[in-house]
Amino acid sequence: MSTRMRTLLLSAACLTTAPRLAHANAGFALNDGLADWTANAYAGEAAKAYDAGTAWTNPAGMVRIQGNELDSTINFIDPSLQYRGQDLVNGVPVSGVQSDKGIDAAISGGTGAVISLSPRLKLGFAVQSPYASRLSFTPANYTGRYQATVSIPTNIQGLFSAAYAINSHLSIGGGPIVSYFKDRQSHALNLQNATTALGTVSLGPAGADPVAQFRGDDWSVGYDVGMLYQFTDDFRIGVNYHSAIYHKLSGYQDVYVPSVIASMNPLDAIIPGLGNIVANSLKSQTYDATTKVTLPGWVDTSAYWQISPEWAVMANVTWTNWSLFQNSRVQPNDPTIPVTTNIQYNFHDTVTAGVGANYRPHWQPKLMLQGGLTYDQSPIDDANRQASIPDGDRIELGVGATYQATKNITLAIAYTHYFFPNQNNINNSIGNITTGSPLGQVTLNQGTMVGHYNISNDALAVGVKQTF
Repeated sequence: MSTRMRTLLLSAACLTTAPRLAHANAGFALNDGLADWTANAYAGEAAKAYDAGTAWTNPAGMVRIQGNELDSTINFIDPSLQYRGQDLVNGVPVSGVQSDKGIDAAISGGTGAVISLSPRLKLGFAVQSPYASRLSFTPANYTGRYQATVSIPTNIQGLFSAAYAINSHLSIGGGPIVSYFKDRQSHALNLQNATTALGTVSLGPAGADPVAQFRGDDWSVGYDVGMLYQFTDDFRIGVNYHSAIYHKLSGYQDVYVPSVIASMNPLDAIIPGLGNIVANSLKSQTYDATTKVTLPGWVDTSAYWQISPEWAVMANVTWTNWSLFQNSRVQPNDPTIPVTTNIQYNFHDTVTAGVGANYRPHWQPKLMLQGGLTYDQSPIDDANRQASIPDGDRIELGVGATYQATKNITLAIAYTHYFFPNQNNINNSIGNITTGSPLGQVTLNQGTMVGHYNISNDALAVGVKQTF
């Protein structure tokens, strides 16, 4: 990809996507984009085809857009994440405090554009952030620190598409996706139960934990294809497939070691040279490292029915191929020095179902009131929940309104609340962490988190649509 193309895509992303919340939707997916989607709780998106948002949700729907259009939205998101429980190492609770705040409020956005070349041929462009998370557990002595302290994956996708009306009923559309993914993951290292050639030993004082952190990024490509079938003037269905995208992130890993550990040359008395390994091999240096991430694809099947000039209803069922996301392995390019982390997620495929309605009062045709309800299944169950993605099933309730302020400008506002009906238990571990050294492999016992998460989320969206 040319430098110019990368610059253009990142510039568009900066205008439309700011740091997002953790898990606005199942797994680490994000549906937050345009205000219209939020208002209907993301129901019926592949069949609506009445604004430029269809450039993302189903490009085939662009044939219904008259003229040129640009839609943009800013989302204000206020999530809450609390953990109650302990990290147990050999049955003994890790010292520290529980986290009342694993995430901060955030701002995000989305945009879609349609250009009409003819009544039957349209071009589209959309920028969204379909996968992202912003977990950051504090304070430093948080009890789950050996499982996760920071989890900040960020994905920005640009979809360039075209649509063509085959006849008055059937249209098709699609195009390539340019995807940028970056990741930042960190966790503390437990030096108290290290397995070495001489058995289980302590490599440092209690409470002085090193922190291993990985940062990396990658560009990749995918594709999106869709179909829209208009049975009558008032009823249509849409099917859209958004492909899986495979990323191999290249970056670096560093391990911050507190000075009290870095100066512990007396460790040489345990194993000759051990103090030097801790002080040099695991100190804050930059090591090349890689990891692989598979972003799942999805199929959205939606229906839209204009019952009357005032009322319209919509529904959808969406299948997401989350089983492609099984683990996250940070692999140092030089296995003799840094830390190797392999987290098993074991996601399963999910089904999401939603219904929505729009009402346009006959006495005020410039105003449209909206609502929706969606059940969003999580790809995570209690047996496989990890601290870096403490997700659960949720029910999404949305309301909103649009108002045509002028001939060419329509304003929108929407609100969605996310209910998490289950307790979201965790009884899992990221597993033992290994590091190579001239003395052989050293294994760190990170323990097992046993507890539950309390999760909630609110999202407010403000958007504008402009026609040309």
